[in-house]
Amino acid sequence: MEHYEQNFKQWLQENYPSDQQGKYLNPEFLQILRDILRGIDYLHRVKKRCHGKLSETNIVIVNGRAKITGMVNDISKTYLDDYSDYKHLSTIVRRSFKTEQHDIPTELKLFLTYISKTEPSRLLNIENHPIFLSQLNGSSISELLLLDFCTG
Repeated sequence: MEHYEQNFKQWLQENYPSDQQGKYLNPEFLQILRDILRGIDYLHRVKKRCHGKLSETNIVIVNGRAKITGMVNDISKTYLDDYSDYKHLSTIVRRSFKTEQHDIPTELKLFLTYISKTEPSRLLNIENHPIFLSQLNGSSISELLLLDFCTG
């Protein structure tokens, strides 16, 4: 196994997922979230298995990138298991905001609800969700949607 710098729980203790006003999400946090989503997708679609016990301590940071460790050895997977990995991720992120006693940004709250309630087979290319794109150009998601509405 690669040497990791810290697990996600430790990263969250040293970093905050958004700015103080809760308007913009931390780009490093978004990269970690994106990496986790890609890891879950890889497990589900390529390896045909689920993690089973996703938590802050078995997501590790290696060279600034998130990797998932500690998979359950049972490789059998049910339809509901796909949902559980996304629900666990949603819970982890929501809990990180409660720890700091800051409000979770609306865009992130909507995104977490989406990934925890949407049928996993419909989450193709989830790492290209507008929540990730809005941070690249310094816009909030509502600004991007308004721009798209006005120009479309």
